[in-house]
Amino acid sequence: MRKFNYDDDDDDEFREDIDKFFGEGSANSYDDFIEEEFAIQEAKINLQHREINLKMMRTSVRICEKTFLWSFYSIPTRLKMISETYKKIRKLEE
Repeated sequence: MRKFNYDDDDDDEFREDIDKFFGEGSANSYDDFIEEEFAIQEAKINLQHREINLKMMRTSVRICEKTFLWSFYSIPTRLKMISETYKKIRKLEE
């Protein structure tokens, strides 16, 4: 049967279990945790930037598709128009 008195020196095994459970470890584990947290935050920010860029790209394609002569332009001309529109939208975002 386990003893509930944590201050006894007889139960070193149980003391180690409790220390592991509550995370009383080295300072490196805390530093590792902080580094992981920063990495997660950076990944979230990168994903948000990608989503914003994707939305701007979709918007620029929609704008270009609404032009009257869109279907008559060649593919390279369409790509150039989309690129120019995307750059203009980016300038508006900044």
